[in-house]
Amino acid sequence: ALVVEGTAVRIEPERIGTVVDEATATARVLGALEGLEPMAMELPTQVEQPAINAADLQNAQGQLTQALAQPVIVQFEDQEWALDPATLSSFITIDAVRDVNSVNVQMAINHDEMTEWLRQTYSGLVNRTPSDATVAWQAGEGLVALTPSVSGATLRSNAFAEQVEQSFFGDQATVQVPVVVTDPEIDSNNLAAMKINSMLGRGDSYYGGKQWDRDHNVELGAQHMSGELIAPAQEFSFNRAVGDITASAGYVDAGVIVAEQATRGVGGGICQVSTTVFRAALFTGMPITDWEPHTARLSIYENDGWDAGFDASIIQIGSDRSQWGDFKFRNDTGGYVLVQSWTSYPHVVVEIFGNDDGRDVQVGDAQLWGSGQNLEALIPRTVTYANGDVREAEFFSRYRQAGS
Repeated sequence: ALVVEGTAVRIEPERIGTVVDEATATARVLGALEGLEPMAMELPTQVEQPAINAADLQNAQGQLTQALAQPVIVQFEDQEWALDPATLSSFITIDAVRDVNSVNVQMAINHDEMTEWLRQTYSGLVNRTPSDATVAWQAGEGLVALTPSVSGATLRSNAFAEQVEQSFFGDQATVQVPVVVTDPEIDSNNLAAMKINSMLGRGDSYYGGKQWDRDHNVELGAQHMSGELIAPAQEFSFNRAVGDITASAGYVDAGVIVAEQATRGVGGGICQVSTTVFRAALFTGMPITDWEPHTARLSIYENDGWDAGFDASIIQIGSDRSQWGDFKFRNDTGGYVLVQSWTSYPHVVVEIFGNDDGRDVQVGDAQLWGSGQNLEALIPRTVTYANGDVREAEFFSRYRQAGS
């Protein structure tokens, strides 16, 4: 028999055996029974020659010794591991069978056990979820990847075991770890597939007032929102883009308007950012699906030629997020949409990039009724699509003085 102990392979010498001579024993027992007399007899045996001799195993011993002389090298991307021969030897199975004129020695690796061992050992080293590229629009370059995407990988342990066995008993070739590859949604090697090819809309607003707390919140909100990507047919949500407006997120107490009353709250001033992205979204022609103006008229939003009515309020109060006031628009461009925002004191700027599908967008001047805090404003917008379809919308604001 071939005996494997670690990386050592030895032949256990054959031994001549004895077996019961069943025919002779049966005949003697039957004879005694016919005479109805008790009998005592020595159990007859016969010599049995071993079916497999040491000489029959020498070639297999040499092959197995050679296989165990070096590790199996496996690679995955820039990682490399050596499978210890002593460990691999624990999975070896040997089966020797004599044919008419020869001995057939079959050596293999226990596939199920090897598969499970490889899965437990290498899944944590190989498996990963896909990671999207982060992208930005840069003047003169267009859409660029700031960080590369990474494809996901899942170990194919069954195929891995087959390749290890082939290398071990065969050509000792390096094994490339087989995996199922999952492509990232945002692939840095194929940014053109996102169809972000031009600026669709731009908005700005003046936030100068030298109120450090409000200024801080405005700048932080613009920073958090920048880089937001909206997949085709999906909605932009301001609340999702900026995240929770809390002290733990870095926001501070500043002035806010609640029910036309001035007070203080965490994140005061964040509506400066929602107002600015509303302005940019207006000029993209994309459908605005959730928008609420302020109930109080704020002069800070009416600088740099912007009329009353070009503002958007949001609110994050309570644990029920479905009740939060949000600003949303739907991406109907057929490609991805990228929102970029920044501050250059005393201005917030939002630019929206995406697929130029040939639509024409006309945003009219605000129509105003009333004066002071008791004012109504209406902003008309007409979108004419490349196929000739026309979609009109009006954005109506009603400002009221506290108590009116």
